[in-house]
Amino acid sequence: MTRHSRGKIMRKNAKRIVSTIRTIPIELSSDIMARVAANSLTDITNVKLSCKVLNEIAEDPYVYQNVSLKKFRVVQWKSLSKEETAFLNKCSEFGNPEFLYRKGVVDYFSRNELDSAYECLRNAASRGHIGALYKNNCGTRNQFVTIPKDMKLHIQKNVGELNNLSQRLYIVVGKGASCDNFVVD
Repeated sequence: MTRHSRGKIMRKNAKRIVSTIRTIPIELSSDIMARVAANSLTDITNVKLSCKVLNEIAEDPYVYQNVSLKKFRVVQWKSLSKEETAFLNKCSEFGNPEFLYRKGVVDYFSRNELDSAYECLRNAASRGHIGALYKNNCGTRNQFVTIPKDMKLHIQKNVGELNNLSQRLYIVVGKGASCDNFVVD
């Protein structure tokens, strides 16, 4: 087998792989990408870099709604790169619940932008963000959304964890703010 013919075989195989990926329904592909993105920003970035087809699939709004923001600080200490800013803008545009929750907390405690904070927290809660589902006793608008009964047990189990998060966020962004613990109605 000559070197030239081997290259043709490899190119044919590469085309088969791409066509195989395209045979998977787009909804299923997006769901798989969203699950990868929910667990690891690094993994979804690597998937996007692997081929054009996967990059296109990973640009689905559903993927951005579910992507993990664990690698991003709540309050940035240095300016973000253009790529990071573009990424977070897409998370905002497509309604990533974690992004909305973080923005709501920062707007409330640091910027004193109450209307923006409540809107972000309400949107995050409507998208199922566990922290935003809690009743927060910090302001006059106490309840962001009504919590379904079946979710209350799940939420009550996580109250301790959320109160710890609340204290950490208070230390980072709430200098001078006063806030009681989160409670479930």
